[in-house]
Amino acid sequence: MLSRYISILGLFVILPMAAQANGPEFVEQRQRAFEEIEDGTDGLPRLARQKRWDELAEVAAYLETTTRELLVQFPGHTEGMGKSKPRVWRDWTGFSARLEDLADAYGEIDEVAREERQLAQGALERAEKSCRSCHRRYKKRW
Repeated sequence: MLSRYISILGLFVILPMAAQANGPEFVEQRQRAFEEIEDGTDGLPRLARQKRWDELAEVAAYLETTTRELLVQFPGHTEGMGKSKPRVWRDWTGFSARLEDLADAYGEIDEVAREERQLAQGALERAEKSCRSCHRRYKKRW
């Protein structure tokens, strides 16, 4: 019975210490995530202009996932570490809602890009059929 209490006590002492030891790792992970989000976001308009729908959808899906993963990268013991203002922790509800909105926006981009690709492919197929039909009807074969 005593060993059980010691084990439980150990959990209350050791786990918080282990979590605090991971503080800098959380900060590094979230900073890398924010940099990836920034870089990825900067590239989205170019992909859209070039009508690279598949790549646009892939990048947007990755950004959505990365943004949602940030929600667990702000444990309380990392307050004051890194570039995040203390307001992140004081207004967690507002901050996490903004992260969710951002992730939702990336999800919408992913969905629309996939639809656009499908619409573009459908239009291309119709155009190709129209060309063939017209050629058969109006173009000499010799």
